[in-house]
Amino acid sequence: MTLTLLLDLDDTLLINPLDQFIPAYLKSFAAFVADLVNPHLFTRQLLASTDKMISNNKINRSLQSTFSEDFYAPFQDVQDKLELRIDDFYQSQYPKLEQFTRPRPEALSLINFAINQGMTLVVATNPIFPLKAQLLRLEWANLSATNYPFSLVTGYESLHFAKPNPSYYAEILAQLTWPDQPACMIGDNYTDDILPANLLGISTFFINNPDRPAAPAVSGQSSGAFSQVENWINSPASKSKLCFSSKESILAGLQASPSALDSFLSDRQSPKKEVESSIQRTLSNLCDLEEQENLSRLSKLLDRMINIENKDKVVPGELSIPATLQTFLQLRSLFISHFLELSQKQITNNLDFFRKVISVDQIQLQNISKMLHSF
Repeated sequence: MTLTLLLDLDDTLLINPLDQFIPAYLKSFAAFVADLVNPHLFTRQLLASTDKMISNNKINRSLQSTFSEDFYAPFQDVQDKLELRIDDFYQSQYPKLEQFTRPRPEALSLINFAINQGMTLVVATNPIFPLKAQLLRLEWANLSATNYPFSLVTGYESLHFAKPNPSYYAEILAQLTWPDQPACMIGDNYTDDILPANLLGISTFFINNPDRPAAPAVSGQSSGAFSQVENWINSPASKSKLCFSSKESILAGLQASPSALDSFLSDRQSPKKEVESSIQRTLSNLCDLEEQENLSRLSKLLDRMINIENKDKVVPGELSIPATLQTFLQLRSLFISHFLELSQKQITNNLDFFRKVISVDQIQLQNISKMLHSF
């Protein structure tokens, strides 16, 4: 059986000492916009808005939207100019930071091995940069996405969650429309790469870098030198099965498919009327299910009514796909907010219910993905 292979980028596929790279990045970035905004204010706001992204937990807000809304608030008078300048920075200045990095020869060997084995490859780097910055660092690693068949490279445009949120890993699998084969994660950061993936039942391999502490021993997690990864992939230890049983893992499951739908469908109109109608009907059914069954069941678990305000019944054809999608995302957000009030005991006693919600999401996401690829 093949694998879905998730790979961290910095200090995994690419040797990139962040204690050198990040200060150089911030200094270069601030200097490049200094004629528009105060460099100290720019750097402070950039870091604060990045933290805002990392803590985002909203299924209807991409990381890019979360960042932009927060970051540009103090710079509204120069926002248009600053947006153009930032785009220029990633085109003309960011490439100069390659000097702080170097390729990892073993990474190229691992990628070629995985391709020959028919594995699905994902570059699971923290999506706190634009996709063009992620792709550029892949080029520095001699792993250009134009030459290698990565199914997904995570950037802030299409992701809703960041490391170390377990929902980040669930969202990756949702964007791949929940592949049947086992998934495993390889990375060098225990907090970001290993622990959150393990919470979902994803097997992990911790890369022991000489200047980092060794990872704690955890069930489902292996560790060693990069040269040992290929042998680990061929061993039973790399095979895993997703597990939605803890509060954290179920939350990730409840968030993942709706977030992927948001990325797939927001502001997108199907060129085929019959496809558009099918998607609209599926979304409408999801809205009905969320309101009439899922929220109703949750109300009983909480022993009180959950009131749905300012929400009209969705009828297929009456609203656009984005509008119907937003209705579903609002309903799911309400469901999640009340789910978080439940104790682990309540959740454990109702695992079949929550797993069914996640399973229906997965099936409908797969159906909509097929519809989108039917033209």
